[in-house]
Amino acid sequence: MGKNNYGEKFEDLRKKAEEALVNKNGLPINLGLEIDELIHELEVHQIELEIQNENLIKTQIELETSRMDYYELYDLAPVGYLTLDENGIINRVNLVGAKILGKPRKNLINNAFIRFIEPSYKKIFQEHCLEVKKTSLKKQCQIELLSSNKNSLFVSLNTAVLLDQKGDLKEFRIILTDISEGKKAEKEIEESNYQLQATIDAIPDLMFEVDENGRFYDYNAPSPSSLYVPPEQFIGKTVSEVLPPAATFKIREALKEAAETGKHRGMTYELTFSGETKYFELSIAKKPMHESKPHFIVLTHDITERKNANQKITARKRITLKGDPSQGEKQSAGDIQSPESAVPIH
Repeated sequence: MGKNNYGEKFEDLRKKAEEALVNKNGLPINLGLEIDELIHELEVHQIELEIQNENLIKTQIELETSRMDYYELYDLAPVGYLTLDENGIINRVNLVGAKILGKPRKNLINNAFIRFIEPSYKKIFQEHCLEVKKTSLKKQCQIELLSSNKNSLFVSLNTAVLLDQKGDLKEFRIILTDISEGKKAEKEIEESNYQLQATIDAIPDLMFEVDENGRFYDYNAPSPSSLYVPPEQFIGKTVSEVLPPAATFKIREALKEAAETGKHRGMTYELTFSGETKYFELSIAKKPMHESKPHFIVLTHDITERKNANQKITARKRITLKGDPSQGEKQSAGDIQSPESAVPIH
């Protein structure tokens, strides 16, 4: 490899300097303008090196800034980050990810992520990874992790793949989010709804949810046969579209009172089922809602047996009075005690 121009000029300068030292007359040899040119070039080269050094320092600062940004975005993120190789081995994990998994980072690196998954959820995770690998699309799933305490540890996985230049899988990138509190709340709501539904099912009366116009939104019936018409014939419709005019009028009056006072109780109406007349008593309460249109819970209690029993008693009384008109007078007189009968006999 040949010497560069600067090296050759330095050698020429050295030779001339040596020649000047051995000159018998002690007179320096005239080096001419070459030294000035060389010094100029050296000064230019020095400036170039200084500029390069400044650029290197600037690049180093930018790299350090970028590294700190990456640290803040990756390590200090509020969610867990995991990087797995194609075999599911953990290559990288941030601080939150390590905290969720309950292990120091050094104990997680080079370990299979599936080791930290609750056994019944391992198949879900494996199918999730296969789907992400197959489609190269970001996918989400929920799994339960092994926990060091008795509390359940549920997480949401949002997984994407990184491909190499050949298009082959390089690594899985996973966002790990702790959803245990949300799962706990869901379970509590589910249990509460179950208890509420059990309570509703125990009520022997028909229950409807309607708006102020009497439009049906929901219902609960002890049996389908207790309904006037099947659900598909009244859900979404108003009482006037489903029930006879007389019953509609009474129900609307009861709803009007409930809208003004918050509740209504006692209105009765009748309906004919397959030629049989049945009687019902209404109880209505305004439902607390944030919507502009109020809704109401309507209970309809079947009072047919009570109504028929009262009618039979009334009919018997009429028959008795018809057969012995004086019975009514005796009964009325018997209600008033004479002074003598009011005094006890000893």
